[in-house]
Amino acid sequence: MRKRAEIPGVKDVLFAIDDNHEEIMHSIQAQYGLSEENAWALYRHLWIYTHYDFWHG
Repeated sequence: MRKRAEIPGVKDVLFAIDDNHEEIMHSIQAQYGLSEENAWALYRHLWIYTHYDFWHG
């Protein structure tokens, strides 16, 4: 994570804290043949579940 001058809004927070978001989104779209909207939904769920496990293991 990088220190930021401004605080991102809820809609943009995952992109702000995940430096690899573009590669992940492209991978999700290519592997599963999803639209950008559906890939974004899957990305959010995967991010939340994997980070929840990390902090609450």
